[in-house]
Amino acid sequence: MVNPGFDYAYSVAAEYFPGLPREDFDAWTDDYSLARLEWDEIVGPEPTQARVERFYCEGYGLLFHLVRDLAPVGAWGALEDRANIIRQHMDKAGLKSVLDFGGGIGGTALQLARRGYTVGLVEVGPVLEFARWYSAHEGRISYTPRAACVTYYRALAAATRGRGWQVIAALDVLEHCWDPVDILMAFRDKLPDGGLLMLTRHSFKEHPTHLERTFWLFEALDRVLDDMGFERQGQPDPHYGIGAWRKRLV
Repeated sequence: MVNPGFDYAYSVAAEYFPGLPREDFDAWTDDYSLARLEWDEIVGPEPTQARVERFYCEGYGLLFHLVRDLAPVGAWGALEDRANIIRQHMDKAGLKSVLDFGGGIGGTALQLARRGYTVGLVEVGPVLEFARWYSAHEGRISYTPRAACVTYYRALAAATRGRGWQVIAALDVLEHCWDPVDILMAFRDKLPDGGLLMLTRHSFKEHPTHLERTFWLFEALDRVLDDMGFERQGQPDPHYGIGAWRKRLV
């Protein structure tokens, strides 16, 4: 059944994938249907690191799930809300540059770039290629360098090589990463003293790409981050669960 609320999202997808039938778009974006099929085919019932990384490098299901939430410039959306939460923390701390890690198709990064912040985006696979295409007119955004297939960890290393970011935002992404603690340690090493780390702290299996092996972290997040040298800045927002942690000054 065609959902008229997806008209804009479908128009963008059809421009990127010429000839894309509307019925396929609606089917593939319905309740992660294509992502579920690809997960079953590539990863299967017993995930391994190699299979999970292949899913992100080769699969298109997550891309279609993200595209369905696109909205025209000026229209309200969750991406604008999330960007505003990041912006409020940045402004309070007087920080101007942010790396959006696992930032999907770039909606949050675009919102921040349009407000004058220096923005980078880390992604992999088809999601990264779409983000580059969709936001090509925003010259202020820098992206993960192209590669045939890289892990999130390697993408982070590439995006931070030779430059520093005052803020790293990783919203709704740690539950997708095979070793999220390793990612957090890399964030710590990349941020300057006084820099901000912004995370969501969910621990639920919304769809197959949320790895159960990561769920323990979200109950222990404050302790893990404290041990790494971060201190929490207030309470996470009540709706999205986005919180900020400041790297301690040495």
